[in-house]
Formats: sequence, structure tokens, C-alpha cells
Amino acid sequence: MHLEEVRGYNKWFRRVSRVLDNSGAIKLKSLADLFPFVLEGTNREPLDYNSRYAVPLRPEMTSLEAVQQIHSFLLTSIYRNEEGIISDFDSEFLHDLRVAVRRTRSALSLLKGVLATDETDRFKEDFRFIGQITGPVRDLDVYLLNKNSHMDSVPERLQQGLSYFFENLTKRRKEEQRKLVRTLRSNRYQQILTDWSQLLDKENTLPAGEKGDLPIGVLAGKIIHKRFRRIIKDGSKIHTGTPDHELHRLRIQCKKLRYSLEFFATLYEQRQMKQFIQQLKLLQNNLGDFNDLSVQQEMLADYLSKIKPGSRKSQELAASIGGLMTVLATQHDWVRAHFEKTFTHFCCPKNMKLYREFFD
Repeated sequence: MHLEEVRGYNKWFRRVSRVLDNSGAIKLKSLADLFPFVLEGTNREPLDYNSRYAVPLRPEMTSLEAVQQIHSFLLTSIYRNEEGIISDFDSEFLHDLRVAVRRTRSALSLLKGVLATDETDRFKEDFRFIGQITGPVRDLDVYLLNKNSHMDSVPERLQQGLSYFFENLTKRRKEEQRKLVRTLRSNRYQQILTDWSQLLDKENTLPAGEKGDLPIGVLAGKIIHKRFRRIIKDGSKIHTGTPDHELHRLRIQCKKLRYSLEFFATLYEQRQMKQFIQQLKLLQNNLGDFNDLSVQQEMLADYLSKIKPGSRKSQELAASIGGLMTVLATQHDWVRAHFEKTFTHFCCPKNMKLYREFFD
């Protein structure tokens, strides 16, 4: 509460001030004092969380030790974002949790054989469930965050109809958010994280697979080598007539390589690793945009098919959705046309040389 004296009401100002003082309210000297005061009741400190992945590994440590550190870091990230999702402070909380879940699933898959098979299979399924239940709200967030750009992309006469569409999405998001909060508070979700946390507890001995004792420096190189060669092989086969789903498969392969590089970045020279990741990002951006535009068009087509004809509002809504689909289709074709150039740049001699020096 901010209290400011207004001319002619000084008597009331003093009276209200006394009431607040007697109530135990704490007087702050400036707005700068407000932030740490609010944090006192949250068990949080400024800068105690960073979404950037950072787990220092040593080449000589066993793969099982590395897995424990990787997954423990990711589990902490999941826990850190739960409160923000439930309170619905900002869409980034859900985004960061989903990234941590995807990294967890990728680590379980990429580092197959380090943990015992039973545990790997069980928790791959568990974290797939978490990915599924958090998806609907995130999909709607992406649309709503791009509302202004979507509105600007269609002619002015279609914008009123598009506003109806976003009003509907806002209502749907509220419904999906309530479902998500119920699931995050459910016994199943809580039990998954409790069991995972207990498995990763340093006081316990992780059940190892056949690769658990391998030095992580050895295993990391093999994993990165496999992922990189797969991308070069699959990407080189793509041409103008290749079905869209092949680009989506390549996008998944790129994501696996990206996570591999992030997991094992501290095992390599940092400047060159950053260069390599940056080149991969350019390819990922192209494939990611292509996938997003594909998903958005499918969602709009489904939405359009469910519009009941008749009213003027329905006509405006259908026309605006059709207009937006046309815009997205044009963008989709443009991104697809630029894939070859982007992929060729990724496979340039400089990057291939950098790869061979690092991982071959």
C-alpha cells in the first residue's frame, strides 16, 4: 500500500497513518525495499534460479555419477517452477518446467544403459505423462503470446473475427490451467517426483546398467558422434519433394544432439563448444519454425471445422481463421524453402572440421 498526503486532507492522512502503524504494518523507505520484503515469505532469494543448464562434469567420473548430477539438477528445476505454474504468474514457469522434463526424458534415452533398464523404462513413461499433461496450456500460451503479430498479419476487416478466436482461446486456457493445477497436485504426479527424488538421493546407490561404470568422457563422445552423424545422414536425404514428417523427424534428432551438447559441454573446450551449439541453433530455429507453423495450421483447421455456421459472428470468425491460415501457409512454405540453405550452412567445412576435432 502506498500512502500519499493530499492537500486539504492532512488530518485524515495522519489518522490513517496512525491506524496502519498500530496495526503492525511495516513502513518501507522506498520501493526498492519492497522486493526483499515480499521474498521473505516465499523461501526464495534473488537470483536463486536460472533456467540455463549448467552441470559441471569431469571426464574421469563414471557415467552413473554424471547421470545422477544431470538428473538432480533437472529435478530441482522442475520443483522450482511448480509454484509459478500453480499461481499462474508467468507463462515462462511452465515453459521452463517443460524444458526440464524434455531434458530428463532425453537424458534417459541418450544415456540408455547407464541406469538399470527397469528404472529407465519406468521413468521415461512417467516423464512422458508429465509432458502430456503440461502440453495443452503451453500450446495455448504460444498462440496467446503471438496474438498481436497474428492480428497484424491479417487485413483490418478480419481482425474483429480474429478477436473472437483469441477470446475463445483465453477461456480454453483457463479451463486447461485448472486441469493442470489439479494434476500437479494429484497423488500420481507427486508420487512420480518423490520416487525419482529418492532414486537420485546421494545416500542411496543408484541401480546401474551395463554402461554405469564407463567414464563419462568416453561415453559422451560416442553419444555426440552418433547423433551428429544421424543428422548429416538424414538431412542430406531431404529435398523439395520430401514429406513434411521427415523434417519433423530431423528436428527431433537435432534436439537430441542439442541436449547431448548441453549435458556434456563442460567436458570440452568452451569457446569451440559455444560455436558448435550456435550453428546447431540456426538449424533448429528453421526446423522449429517449420514445426510450429505446421502445428498451428492443423489446430486452426480443426477449429474451423467446428465452427457452427449461421450467425454473423460465425461468418466473421470463419473468414478470419481462413485468412490467418493463408498467412501461416505462406510462412510455412518460406521456411521450408530455406531449409536447404540452412542445412548446407550447418554442414559447411568449418563445422565439419570443428566436429572432427571434438568428437570423431
